[in-house]
Amino acid sequence: MTRPRLETEICIVGAGAAGCLLAHALARSGVRTIILDAGGRTAAGPAAIGMDSRFGQAVYSGATEGRYFGLGGSTAHWGGLLAPHDETNIEGNDPHDAAWRHIVDSAEAEAPRVLDILGFPGQPDFVERADAIGRDAVGALRGAGISTSAALHLPFRRKNLLWLLDAAARETAPPHVVPQATAIGWQADPARPTRIDSIRARACDGSEMEIGAHRFVIAAGALESARLLLELRESPAGRAIPVTALIGQGLSDHLSLPIADVEEPDLALAASLFAPRFDGAWMRSFRMTAAHAPRSFAHFTFAMDGAGFRVAKKLLQAVQRRSWPQTGLRETGQATVELTRIAWTRLARRRLHIATGAPTHLQLDVEQRPAAANRLRLGEERDRHGRRVPIIDWRIGEEDLARAEQLAALYLERWRGAGATLPALLPRPLSPASTKPHDAYHPAGLTRIGQDRAATVDRELKVHGLDNLFLVSTGVLPSPGTANPTFTMLCLANRLARSLGDAKMPG
Repeated sequence: MTRPRLETEICIVGAGAAGCLLAHALARSGVRTIILDAGGRTAAGPAAIGMDSRFGQAVYSGATEGRYFGLGGSTAHWGGLLAPHDETNIEGNDPHDAAWRHIVDSAEAEAPRVLDILGFPGQPDFVERADAIGRDAVGALRGAGISTSAALHLPFRRKNLLWLLDAAARETAPPHVVPQATAIGWQADPARPTRIDSIRARACDGSEMEIGAHRFVIAAGALESARLLLELRESPAGRAIPVTALIGQGLSDHLSLPIADVEEPDLALAASLFAPRFDGAWMRSFRMTAAHAPRSFAHFTFAMDGAGFRVAKKLLQAVQRRSWPQTGLRETGQATVELTRIAWTRLARRRLHIATGAPTHLQLDVEQRPAAANRLRLGEERDRHGRRVPIIDWRIGEEDLARAEQLAALYLERWRGAGATLPALLPRPLSPASTKPHDAYHPAGLTRIGQDRAATVDRELKVHGLDNLFLVSTGVLPSPGTANPTFTMLCLANRLARSLGDAKMPG
């Protein structure tokens, strides 16, 4: 069958967060790119486009609820939280400390550039926020061995990073965007087997195309990127990838669980200290990290379930998804009073409105330690695209739960040691059923960065064994670490974009 062949300098597979930022940065550098994605213009869940997974043990909801295909990918639905990995990720006795050092240094160096691309008007400032939380509270926590930091949240109109592709379309070298195109095969350069010559893609109507490029980047999300690389390694084009590379192994995520409730008399105090603040259109939320403890972080969650909050959430999420809001005039009218309070608190006090008496919890996020048994592998069943369906073996082990219990006790002990200036907390019994919330999925470890034989990519994000294939996703992190991984991944993606943009292309 004769297929049309497109030629470009760089071909990007995946138009999610990393792919959008890469395409935008390369367009600004004048580099010609083609970016393809299995989904359409509007992001959809895996089942909608035939990207189902099977599960060998427990269902990993990060594969069913936590990922989306299409332009913008999961950013059409995420919370937009930006927090870099920092020095707390280097433990001193971890075999992956060298990789973490490179990751942390890259995040620090690239943060100003990434924030500039995302439209943040200031400089990176994720450190202790004594001026916002209160110097007495921050000082008491610091004295007890808990540091505080601030995360940024993208404005709703910028959360869906599809806008980066739209902006790139106005550059002198706009990306050629190919939606509804699934990568189904790879071809090596006949003269140089360590180079990829082209990729074969199939559209939803069954038609196929071939894309030739000088360099290729897999940026399809942690799970799908691992799947693509496993498919490549099993094909003739991927024979140069070392068999020692543990592609798809070591899947780990954050276990997130409420460890304490704020006692009712101190609910207002907790809100005054730790409720999110606004800096223009950007929101800041606060988190805490215990010194000299395994990788983890804690933050307060405020129950916001009033009619006004529900309507506001629907309206803003519709803006993010670029869809029509599913709310009616009657529902909006019933929520008018609370919507007014939300708007007044936002504009006059520059705070997120927290209803009086709203239940408040201290949430602890603990990373799973990577385990070879937690992995993604290729099954024998084929999906509608003719590709082997991935099987995800994942579970929360006894060691994970024991670490979560130990860290919960540590955080609460240090909180009590900080003194009476802080809200009083009532510890909650831990339950395995509460270790994975439905709104946060942070898969890592599947395509780990490193120089050792088991690593998948090197420090330049080049796949070991191949000269012109790169991979960027949260899967390159050895583990989830002490932060939501998306911002660090964007920093790594921007570093890669600068490297690819600076390198001279073959003639």
